[in-house]
Amino acid sequence: MISRKLIIAIATIAATALANNPTDTANFDVFHGTVYNSGVQAGGARGLNGINSHLPGAAITLTDLINTPYLYYNRQLVGISPTDEYGSVAFNSGNSTTFLHLFRYSNTEAKAILGVASKSFGVSFAIRNDDLIEFSKEKSRYDKTVENTRAYENEFSFQLAMPLKDWDLTARAWFIQDSYQDTLHTVEYADADGKQKYTFDRNGFTYSGLLAFSNRPSAKNFSWKAGAFFNRFMYQQDSTYRDTEDHDNDYSYSSFNGGKPYTFINAFYAFSTVALKGKNARALVGGTVAASTRLYDKARDKRNHREDFYMQASIDASPNFLAEYVFNEHWMVWNQSVLIWANNFDYEKYIENAGTSEKRKNKLLDFESATSNVLNRTGLRFEYNRLMLEATLSYRIFNNPFAGFDDRDMLTRFEAFYLF
Repeated sequence: MISRKLIIAIATIAATALANNPTDTANFDVFHGTVYNSGVQAGGARGLNGINSHLPGAAITLTDLINTPYLYYNRQLVGISPTDEYGSVAFNSGNSTTFLHLFRYSNTEAKAILGVASKSFGVSFAIRNDDLIEFSKEKSRYDKTVENTRAYENEFSFQLAMPLKDWDLTARAWFIQDSYQDTLHTVEYADADGKQKYTFDRNGFTYSGLLAFSNRPSAKNFSWKAGAFFNRFMYQQDSTYRDTEDHDNDYSYSSFNGGKPYTFINAFYAFSTVALKGKNARALVGGTVAASTRLYDKARDKRNHREDFYMQASIDASPNFLAEYVFNEHWMVWNQSVLIWANNFDYEKYIENAGTSEKRKNKLLDFESATSNVLNRTGLRFEYNRLMLEATLSYRIFNNPFAGFDDRDMLTRFEAFYLF
């Protein structure tokens, strides 16, 4: 049986082989769904955001509209995806365009993005909400117990994007509470002898910022995007106990156990150029380079006389190309090939017996350099009378075309749009 890589290679070569005489006959810059030119995220296994290897300069996607909201201006559409479980709508109202995007964030949560776009700017707000409050009360003639638990898992964000003559600007700020680390738990117990109260207050939250520039408004055959991402995770855990009968039992305790506060910084630069263009085929070649670091707050354990500093860092490069072939005004196929070259650093410095004459300093350094497997993602786009359908094919379609339609088999993604 012909292998998947061979089929993709043949399709890519066939598409680019027609690119002899540059022409504008075919329309490559049509609207696409979220999977087209989505690249791949690096560094997820290590907890670092790494880079997203999408190519600037490719055709507009729904993801571009969401991430750069001024691009929504004067675009009216309805979109759905049964595989990614989202619904999206944009409509004109006066001199602006209002848009709403609803999608599955996790198995138990959804996220909503609401925004408005005009000719000169676009803004959006996003919210994900999950507050849990549990209250119980037990009472008899001898004692009473009241227990209250509150847990939070919320996200709020604001985004602004605008064209600045030859460049455009995107800025985003967001705040996240994590229910696993943001909990307030109180227990009050009272009987004839007195009252006891236990409080456990755990606060874990993240606030982040993004600033990016691109030459989208003026780009022709060469496109670029550059920016930086900032993330700060804060954590503190407090426990208190009060006993009105015997105050010798009282205590107050504060720690960072398990939370590990950190600061994360990522800077990136992405580019692409139209390397090949023919009557029905086009190939964009480019890549992304990025540097990221996660600096954990210095930990001090006074009881055990230990101090600890830990950091993770990564320098990544991602060569990438996107090949497209237009059959006619209804059908087109595309393939994206991505490789991530990650260079990861882990550094730890800790002091034993800190503050004593027996102080000992230790340093550990770990370095890993690796190129990932090449990701090949193939998509098929169909448009008829303003109805647009796009599907991403999985390798299993070549092995067992009757395997099914879940996200591991025949169609990994399916999206549908009506463009008004």
